[in-house]
Amino acid sequence: GGIVSQLNPDPLAVEARRIAKAAGLVVFEKSHAGGTLFRVARKLPDGRMAHLGTRGTPEGLRAYVCKLAAAH
Repeated sequence: GGIVSQLNPDPLAVEARRIAKAAGLVVFEKSHAGGTLFRVARKLPDGRMAHLGTRGTPEGLRAYVCKLAAAH
């Protein structure tokens, strides 16, 4: 399967990715110990990625992304 099929289907994760995209953030997902590890990064003007934080649940991811988007 492609990368898309690996994205966490949880509605909170889906919403968090949408919020992140609108705020210029990027969410990377990695399978981790039976769950998903969400890494949040911001794309810098020079094209590099600045890692901002990691969350282990869709709930935590959404709350974190909302906080970053509000401060954006």
